[in-house]
Amino acid sequence: MEPGDKKPAGVSIVFDKLCYHVNGKSILNDVTGVIPPSRLTAIMGPSGCGKTTLLSILAGRVYEGSINGTIKINNTIDSFANLKKITGFVPQNDIMHPNLTVKETIHFAAKTKLDFRLAAKQVTSIISNVIETLGLGHIKHSIIGDEKQRGISGGQKKRVNIGIELAADPKVLFLDEPTSGLDSVSSKEVMFALNRIATEQNVTVAAVIHQPRTEIFEMFHNVILLETGGRLVYNGPSANALPYFEKLGYKADAKVNPADFILDVTSGQVHNDNKYIASSLSQVWEKHS
Repeated sequence: MEPGDKKPAGVSIVFDKLCYHVNGKSILNDVTGVIPPSRLTAIMGPSGCGKTTLLSILAGRVYEGSINGTIKINNTIDSFANLKKITGFVPQNDIMHPNLTVKETIHFAAKTKLDFRLAAKQVTSIISNVIETLGLGHIKHSIIGDEKQRGISGGQKKRVNIGIELAADPKVLFLDEPTSGLDSVSSKEVMFALNRIATEQNVTVAAVIHQPRTEIFEMFHNVILLETGGRLVYNGPSANALPYFEKLGYKADAKVNPADFILDVTSGQVHNDNKYIASSLSQVWEKHS
């Protein structure tokens, strides 16, 4: 099998009792969760809950403070450093050379990130596969552009930015708010591409997402939900998140956006039967799991 072809079964990531402290502050507290293989996982929670910190730790992009806890890669205890070796990270901001075309941008990334011993044919195969997977074939000869010269759209730039990381043929892909600043159509295109990357390319994908619309939330297979204080309150199939909280006595309207509802629950903005309060949701989840 050549690089760029469909990969074997994806990588599973399990983190246990993950804690992070920096400058005397506790950001994450005993967070235990799973990012399943070849699936698209959302990392969600109210502002300041530590979701971006969790993503950054898993991606090996935290360089200060104290990190405690264990991580398993494919059910084997491993290190965050080894996870970083098989991971691509897409930041929130798209940083690309405006004068390069889409294909040139991805080609440059492939040449700099891939093993230099790979044959030219293999590199070409990876580049073509990335462009096809991300739906960029019709604009591959278009320049990126910037405020001075017109180029591709914001949603297309985001997909190219994803392509820069995919060019390294990673087993895991982390993204920080990939739909931020995009309209509904562009957001769907980005999410559709990420779904394909997970299910067709067998890449394990996790993304921090902020208040997604219903159709965006439903494109995620799984969700990791944190509450203020950096504690886990839910980790499992996205389709089961709303029913889980309803079983705790939180009642949702028939047409409610599930993402908005569960975020409001964790923020203490949804009243229930008084059996549970938002501050105890992490304890309830710990007993449940």
